Amino acid sequence: MKARMFLIVIAFILSNAAIANAMPKFMRLPFRELGIVIQQGWTYHGFQSTTHSATDYIKGSFNSDPSTWKSFEVVAPHGGIAKRGYETGWGNYVWIEVMVDAEIFNTVCAHLANNSSPIPSDKWIEIREGQYIGKVGDTGATSGGLVHLHCETSKGKN
Repeated sequence: MKARMFLIVIAFILSNAAIANAMPKFMRLPFRELGIVIQQGWTYHGFQSTTHSATDYIKGSFNSDPSTWKSFEVVAPHGGIAKRGYETGWGNYVWIEVMVDAEIFNTVCAHLANNSSPIPSDKWIEIREGQYIGKVGDTGATSGGLVHLHCETSKGKN
């Protein structure tokens, strides 16, 4: 039992290290609360030949019944300019764009709850790292309405 738990802990640390290495170093976690865990994470190549790093976060245990996952407040993982929107897959989202070392990075925080974001949809505004941008919901394509936060980062102008 102890050996199995040790292997689970090592796998968790290695998966988090791989995700952390794929993320730009200027970012912070998009939440302040304790009890938030990574439900899944990946890096893929796709839209407009860009590389995307994405992570899904939940409040609860990924071994628990997903209907018990709870909402939590979302904060900007970095500063920049932001705009709110809606897309069928992402549902309600906030798009944040920032320039670092002459390169543009974009982060999308998706599946936000309806009417939870103070970020306008009709214009870009400046935001700061750690600023409240919404609350986790189950909008968009959330595999059966599962409450989780999807954060996706890409490099380059989109």
